[in-house]
Amino acid sequence: MSVARNYKEGVHPPFIDSTGGAQAGQVMVWDAPTSAGDAQAKLPTGTTPHLLAPAGINGTSGTVGGSGTTATDPIEMTRQGLTRVVVTAGDSVTRGQDGEADADTLGNVQGRTAYSRSGYSLGTFEESYSGSATSDQVEFYANPRLVELVRQVTGGTTSTFGANTRYLTPPGAALSSSQVALYIARFAGETIRNLWANLATAPGGTDTVVFTVMKSSDNGATWSDTTLTCTITGTAKSASDLTHAVTLAAGDLLCIKAVSNATTAAVATATFDVT
Repeated sequence: MSVARNYKEGVHPPFIDSTGGAQAGQVMVWDAPTSAGDAQAKLPTGTTPHLLAPAGINGTSGTVGGSGTTATDPIEMTRQGLTRVVVTAGDSVTRGQDGEADADTLGNVQGRTAYSRSGYSLGTFEESYSGSATSDQVEFYANPRLVELVRQVTGGTTSTFGANTRYLTPPGAALSSSQVALYIARFAGETIRNLWANLATAPGGTDTVVFTVMKSSDNGATWSDTTLTCTITGTAKSASDLTHAVTLAAGDLLCIKAVSNATTAAVATATFDVT
């Protein structure tokens, strides 16, 4: 029987540790299964661990500061229920506060700011804790779930584009010849996605209007294109980019650029989601 099937359902299923080095109480995320079909898990990676699907809270490796888990060994993880998680030195949490994966110390758990951004809540802290000089384990109730916050940002114009590069403004206003900030990110880790653009009057022929979300990380001094972009061509009146996603830093400004080679295209609305 494979290790993946030899467990108590919903309590402490064993996984194969694919990389090793995790402390007891750290969050693990899914990895590809072994060739035998055994479930594997590893520490989170990257700058947005709160967006990685959690496999559970590691219950193997002993005390904080030890050598941690060993790669390829079976490990036990709490997927639901009372456990302990590692909170990074200097962090503070309150009883009942949601916890999420910590980007500063991968594997540790930090308090999640309410109404901040989409991501995986790992559960709730069962005790308050004031940051100390070293990382420590804190009582926690594991209950992983995805929290989705969606803020819709819309730019538009009642104008005709002409063969120009212009920028959308709040709906109902004229086009601008310079960038107009439509949104400012309040929290690190916010993500933009799902761009959709519409024209009341199509470009016609082989003409196009290209809509691109731009970002400024220096309060508008300089702007750069993001990968979130779509093109309306010919007789079409709408286009979308539902594939790309761009992670923001706190304070990033966003605008919508429209590059047109059409003389007829007019009256635009473009919307994207901040999650």
